[in-house]
Amino acid sequence: MFLLTLLICCHAQCQERKLIIVDSLSNKPIAFAHIFTGNNNEGLASDVTGAVILKQGYKEEAITITHLGYYTKTLKKEVYNDTIFLKEKNTNLTEVIVQNKKVQTLGYTNLKKTRYITTYGENIILAQHIPNKTGAAHTLKSLNYKIRSKKKDSLLVRAHIYSVDPITKKPNKELLSKSIIYPVRRKKGTLSIDIQDQYIEMPSEGLFIGLEWLGENNDAAYGFTAGNDSSINAFVTLARLKDKIWLQSQANGSYVRASFGVEVY
Repeated sequence: MFLLTLLICCHAQCQERKLIIVDSLSNKPIAFAHIFTGNNNEGLASDVTGAVILKQGYKEEAITITHLGYYTKTLKKEVYNDTIFLKEKNTNLTEVIVQNKKVQTLGYTNLKKTRYITTYGENIILAQHIPNKTGAAHTLKSLNYKIRSKKKDSLLVRAHIYSVDPITKKPNKELLSKSIIYPVRRKKGTLSIDIQDQYIEMPSEGLFIGLEWLGENNDAAYGFTAGNDSSINAFVTLARLKDKIWLQSQANGSYVRASFGVEVY
């Protein structure tokens, strides 16, 4: 029985493969890169050491690695090594000069009474549409999220900003040029992330403010309000699952609007 168990364990280990995702110049590990294999449409994510385990039963098929701030890399069957190098994007940002403009808050983070809904699973992205009600030109100053964590240790989250798809009205292109990861310690309140160095302008159709929950099931929640007015369908919160499909978030039959917002000049 011992030998049989040992053989089964060895076979299972042979069916797994460990990959390390690193920066092509610095050789530093890249944490929380997304890895999609040919037979795993749900996707995996590298840990803080850049490592990811392709589980038992994976096939030597093409894999795709994506990470904000790096070029996407797709490798065909049997041509990738155990260490995979990603090339960092060189983004030239156009500097915007802000002169004594009044700061405004757009979105739902200024709600006096905020309820909370628990997140589910790992590497889920929540995105809230923030309309540009005035249609005026604005420059983004900071992102604001009302969230709550019950974990004793730090929870990691990653910020996202998306343009609005003109057809589906769902999140489209990522507007941030780098990966912004923040630790959230055990607390309840507003997480504010300064993005002035990104020089992102607010489109007339608005944009989506996103938050990605990194790591394992994190026992966290985000602030929200609810409403059942069908006219707000384009403006409710969406959740992107591991298979890259955006779905509307609901609570007790009502559409959920996350308490996410943005400060603009």
